[in-house]
Amino acid sequence: QPTAITGVTNDCSGKTTGETCTASALGGYSYSDDGNATTLTCLADGSFSGSLPDVTADTCATPSLGNGIASLCFGKTIGQTCFAFCVPPYIGTPAMYACTHAAGVTEITPVASAIVCTSTTTTTTVTSTSTTSTTTSTT
Repeated sequence: QPTAITGVTNDCSGKTTGETCTASALGGYSYSDDGNATTLTCLADGSFSGSLPDVTADTCATPSLGNGIASLCFGKTIGQTCFAFCVPPYIGTPAMYACTHAAGVTEITPVASAIVCTSTTTTTTVTSTSTTSTTTSTT
């Protein structure tokens, strides 16, 4: 197998001398400097010749988590984490979020549970569910 590099996958497993394989960017990563996937060749000693593609982690858009919720989730790339927190007059426990890539979508998602903020002046609760929010009111 070629040397592992974050953000790069390959189909080189099981290749024998002279066979080629492809190294390409994983989902959530993009080729740097107009690069592309690369071809590697298996050598007699089991190593591979050729260069691996140069990739960079994609950046998640800054989320809109709802009224009463602020975050430090701007400029985050795949795998980086951040916190969302309630701002007055809302209260609640901060929650950790991460920049992730799944099913072709790169976005900020809750690591465990989405943040829940409750207003201290009304009975409105704001619950974040990723880049969208749901508001429920009780009277």
